[in-house]
Amino acid sequence: MPDKETRDKGEKGGRSAQYRALTFAGLALSLGWLLIASVVGSFFVGYWLDKKFGTSPWLMLGITALGSTAGFYRVVIEIIRLGKKF
Repeated sequence: MPDKETRDKGEKGGRSAQYRALTFAGLALSLGWLLIASVVGSFFVGYWLDKKFGTSPWLMLGITALGSTAGFYRVVIEIIRLGKKF
């Protein structure tokens, strides 16, 4: 059975495959929360602005669309970054 040093050699950064897989899984799962947070956050900002200015539902719809677009953009950027890292 190979020792730890021999087993870890050849892996990117000297880390085991299991460690890299768990790291990748954690980062990939966080992408869902990134998207949800941007959509829900922009919805509530738009809702609050609609109540403040009496423009219901236009600011809520517009800001939610912008937040969704920004969230999807950020997810795509993170996926590209993860692809280069792993």
